[in-house]
Amino acid sequence: MTNTGPRPRPDMGQQLDQLPDWQLGDDALRVAYRFESSATALEFIATVGLEAEKINHHPDMIWRRETVQVEIVFSSLKKVADQDLQLAARIGSSADAVDGIPIDLE
Repeated sequence: MTNTGPRPRPDMGQQLDQLPDWQLGDDALRVAYRFESSATALEFIATVGLEAEKINHHPDMIWRRETVQVEIVFSSLKKVADQDLQLAARIGSSADAVDGIPIDLE
């Protein structure tokens, strides 16, 4: 059975190495991508929505023209859970599929 519970921060280094574009904050994982067009950004948002539905875990997203900021807020336990990492990996794959370019968060 897969553990979907929170992980203590010491385990995060190895897990986050597999998510190099993501930033770990006190309460969330964050990333931003730039796309070729607004239409491609919307395609990415729709794909992320479908992936989130599959695992019943939903990120916050901010769309501005060709850029999308994504935030996976931790549960009330304020720790990264396996489900957060799984969603981040799916989001990264979705961005790669439409040639999303990671950008610095503002």
